[in-house]
Amino acid sequence: MFGSRYRRFVPISQTPLTHGVELLAEGETEPVRLDADDLALAQLFDGQRNATTIRQIAREQLGRVLSAEELEGFAAELCRYRLLAAGTHDPLPIPVHTLEQAHALGWTGREPAFAATTVQPPSTVPGSLAAPALLGGLTGLLGKQRGVANRIDIPLNAWPLILIGRVLIWPLASRWALGLFVLLLVAGGFGLYGNRHEAIGHVTDLLTGYRPLLGGLLGFMLVNLFASAARAAAIDRYTPERVQSGVVFGFLWIPRLFVYSGGAAEHSGRIDRLRIIGAGLVGMAALLGLCMLVWFLDASVRPLVATAALAVMAVCLGVLLIQLNPLTKRDGYFLLAHWLNAPDLREQALTGVFGFDRPWFNQARKLPRRVLRTYGIAIGAYWIFVVSWVVAGIGSWLADHFRGSGFLLLMMVMGAYMYRQFNKAAGTRSNLGWKRNWMPSRRSLLIAGGILLLCLIPYRYEPSGEFVVLPQARADVRALVPGDVREVLVEEGSTVKAGDVIARLSDDEQRAKVAASKAQLAQLRADLALARSGGKPEEVEVARQRVETARKRAEVARTNADRLSQAYSRRAVTAQEYEHARGAADVAAQELVEAERSRDLVSSPAASERIQAIEAQIEEAGATLAYNEQELKNTRVTAPISGRVVSRALLFSVGNYLNRGELLAVVEDSAKRQVEIKLPEAGIGEVKLDSRSYAKVWAFPGTTFRGSVTSISPAAEDGKYGKVVRVYAVVEDPDDVLKSGMTGNAKVQGEWHLAIVVFTRALMRFLFVEVWSWLP
Repeated sequence: MFGSRYRRFVPISQTPLTHGVELLAEGETEPVRLDADDLALAQLFDGQRNATTIRQIAREQLGRVLSAEELEGFAAELCRYRLLAAGTHDPLPIPVHTLEQAHALGWTGREPAFAATTVQPPSTVPGSLAAPALLGGLTGLLGKQRGVANRIDIPLNAWPLILIGRVLIWPLASRWALGLFVLLLVAGGFGLYGNRHEAIGHVTDLLTGYRPLLGGLLGFMLVNLFASAARAAAIDRYTPERVQSGVVFGFLWIPRLFVYSGGAAEHSGRIDRLRIIGAGLVGMAALLGLCMLVWFLDASVRPLVATAALAVMAVCLGVLLIQLNPLTKRDGYFLLAHWLNAPDLREQALTGVFGFDRPWFNQARKLPRRVLRTYGIAIGAYWIFVVSWVVAGIGSWLADHFRGSGFLLLMMVMGAYMYRQFNKAAGTRSNLGWKRNWMPSRRSLLIAGGILLLCLIPYRYEPSGEFVVLPQARADVRALVPGDVREVLVEEGSTVKAGDVIARLSDDEQRAKVAASKAQLAQLRADLALARSGGKPEEVEVARQRVETARKRAEVARTNADRLSQAYSRRAVTAQEYEHARGAADVAAQELVEAERSRDLVSSPAASERIQAIEAQIEEAGATLAYNEQELKNTRVTAPISGRVVSRALLFSVGNYLNRGELLAVVEDSAKRQVEIKLPEAGIGEVKLDSRSYAKVWAFPGTTFRGSVTSISPAAEDGKYGKVVRVYAVVEDPDDVLKSGMTGNAKVQGEWHLAIVVFTRALMRFLFVEVWSWLP
């Protein structure tokens, strides 16, 4: 059931003969004759003996002294007729076709008593045959399951394909012909680029209605026809093989033409193999050039034909690029493998990535390990990119439009593809030494038991998310009056108390207004006293002279202020000079008003209404004085809270002009460090108040800042990768190294669960939430 450790002799029937025995292997219809000596040697392969033991027994009991190479050559002969099965630790040797090949493998004895037969050796890994061979053909497997590789479902006469292909494969005649062909294609591409605007118009017409579907279907049919025809013609020209062609049903039972490239084509010379493999590519390239020619001829005459040619051209170019990709087992890979004379190039590369040599017995050409490792890494990176693109692109689109059904559809298609690839590569034996029938060893059972124990140990679930360091309190320091910054009294990082002066703004205008308000208030109080006592004629005359003097002074001050205003707009004077002139003009105007009021009081007789008006003006002047004094006080910018200054704008702020309300600095209370953690909504159910938290910032990766949860946001919000919930925690920072705005990742302690439950939470959530929603 589980197979043997070493190679095993496996005939299913034996018929005694006069000079030997006639054997029949599984899957074979023609028997094989073996003489008594060779039969006795073959029976030593019982699955329990290695090659060294068999050689020793053959020498002691059979009297046959065999070298390791001779025994391997004999085993290779047995493999040819499927009389030897591989062991779990002893892979099969390379099967042979002729006695010369057996001698090349080390068999130096007499010619074996095997009957002449035309039975082909079983398919195995590429390069395992003595001649350059592949899996049943030069271009890989097309079968749907083991044992039916390259089977033609509906045979067809190949002559129509050969006649079409003979016209297409003229570039394969020589390097000059191939170079001319490539040059013509490049010229056609440049011509198409020169008429790209007209081509774009045809593409727009192509993308309407059902035309894309019909154009794609026509393109794939013609690509398959031209590639198959070219390959059939190449096999007919460069090999004596009778071309086998027909229809095969591939993925989803989609029929397509197929030309068998095994047999003589598979074992022909390297140049002819390259021609046969490249024939399909040349056929597709010829179709591409033909479509270009049709488009040039019919672009303005028959727009519909030109549009169809453009559709076929697009499909042909896409298929050609895919087939040329040397990282997948398509024509490009087989061209590279046969050009390097290493038909097992992929297998060598994949083993070379891990630093191992090719594990099977022989190979046509061994490549440098560095080259193999580079190629193997490229293959791995390519498939990682393809799978990521499929999951992220097609999978996301299917999930968005069809939800769980779309996701299941993608998984089914990918599973079917992987199953198909596995079955295509599966065989009854493998030179890599692997078998499907496998019995777990004691070591495997111990490892499985250890993994099971690890799954059952208690493990605390700790949801994690990104976090940012926040201050406990934060306040903006803004200018309450307009003015230029004259002096900065603190630096960034300085610790201040509430009310401490941070900066001083220009205060010339505010001082002038305070002085004018005080003078006005004093004048009003004098006017009130005068109104109550009455005025004399000489006092009236003096008051009139004061008015004239104040008017002339106000006109001069206003003219000077206007002149300096124009000069300030041109940056010809400083802001201090301009503000001083404007303040002097305001004071002169106020003195004129006060002089006129004093004249009126002296000239007019006193009355109770007049006295009440002066008293009201005194109250207004007192309020104005209080406002101007507060404005003067606001030129000293102070800290609204105690904390640390964190604004870097202070360094170069001297001389800057600030408008009212413009930000000057920021003060943060750093007495406690608070962090905001954005946890995924899937893990918020494990978080509670006072839960322990652990944070690591990018600046100090080796330090863990411990804390506890203080609050949990009542609502979820959109995050970078889905819904998140904000959780706030206070962390310990004894060394005062955390700075507000620092980021990192944090974890919050959750509940205890079995380890397998913790590490399969995502799968469980998908089953119990998403899959549950699909159930009717």
